[in-house]
Amino acid sequence: MEGTATGSHNGRCGCARCPRPCPAAETAAEAAVDRSRPGKPAAKLSYKETRQLEQLPARIEALEQEQQALTARMCAADYHALGPERIRSDRLRSEAIDQELEEAFARWAELEARLASLKSG
Repeated sequence: MEGTATGSHNGRCGCARCPRPCPAAETAAEAAVDRSRPGKPAAKLSYKETRQLEQLPARIEALEQEQQALTARMCAADYHALGPERIRSDRLRSEAIDQELEEAFARWAELEARLASLKSG
């Protein structure tokens, strides 16, 4: 019975005659993926998250100071004399600082909320 699906050769075993892989192999692969994902959330912040939470206030402070210095320079009466390249780079840096601050505050809030939920639950 060459080419028929009988016995252990069921048309899905993955051999050269079968077009599809064995469902048992698929199940094993799915189980490996499931083991790589944690089933429940961690009971505490990871080391990396703890370090981030500790460093975010200083990072935000540094960005705010840079933003203040940049704004003061851009508000100077003779700022236009610095040239268009400097004005463009300062404007781009100002926009980048705004984005970095927004991301830092969002991450800080996320980590604080996660820490609070871990302490309360």
